[in-house]
Amino acid sequence: MMQIKNWTEYQHYKGRRPPWVKLYRDLLDSEEFHVLSPQAAKVLVLLWLLASEDETMQGLLPSKKKISFRLRITEKLLESSLSELDHWVVQDASKMLAECKQLVSSETETETETETRVRDQRTERDLPAPVSPSLTVEQIVELWNQIPGVARAKSVTGPIRKRLIARISDYPDLAWWISYFDRIRASEFLTGRSKADFAATLDWVLGPKNLAKILNGNYDGRPMAPKPQTAIEKFLQRGANDQGTVLDGVDLAHVTAVGPFLPRK
Repeated sequence: MMQIKNWTEYQHYKGRRPPWVKLYRDLLDSEEFHVLSPQAAKVLVLLWLLASEDETMQGLLPSKKKISFRLRITEKLLESSLSELDHWVVQDASKMLAECKQLVSSETETETETETRVRDQRTERDLPAPVSPSLTVEQIVELWNQIPGVARAKSVTGPIRKRLIARISDYPDLAWWISYFDRIRASEFLTGRSKADFAATLDWVLGPKNLAKILNGNYDGRPMAPKPQTAIEKFLQRGANDQGTVLDGVDLAHVTAVGPFLPRK
């Protein structure tokens, strides 16, 4: 028998099977939720809906075979998803129920109820650094700051931290990040070696569109942007190409001084 953890703490009903379940905003800042695979996250939400059908109002779930049918997925896929949901689902709830049998004490609640319990509000700054079993935000920032030429990331908070957490969830393998940053390191454009007025920032390379362009090789091996020739350099180039013009003895290092006095053809 399986059961949703802490069901009675978050869901309060009295004498009814509600057509909805509560979804708290704290989920936005839940590290455990963000590291779930897309399939496991989907299964978790659907399990909450199934738990709302439990007549004992304790968040009990039906058998795996029935869950598999109700969610229209194979039992193998269900088992795979459940392996990620230990933080949310009690796999064997029989012992817990034997030790603690009690009815849910709840308040009368309607769909337009006002919440009386104050939830802790956490900001991006309060998020723990680890976002995957092997990677942390700080590790990625340290790797980034080792790339010569890019804009250093001094402080990663707010939207930038949120974006980095999302990318780490997409790519939790450290080897992937090393390969990605090596590609940026080799790009003259991204490391400011082709244009003095541009150097990639961490936030810029984490953007979905820019990340896709980098992975597609849009910035691989981009050549150095040639400097435009000055008027005197163009003049000297024409003179060197003309067989009748002699430049021997001209000190090109001081060409700006003697240039105006060179004979015109």
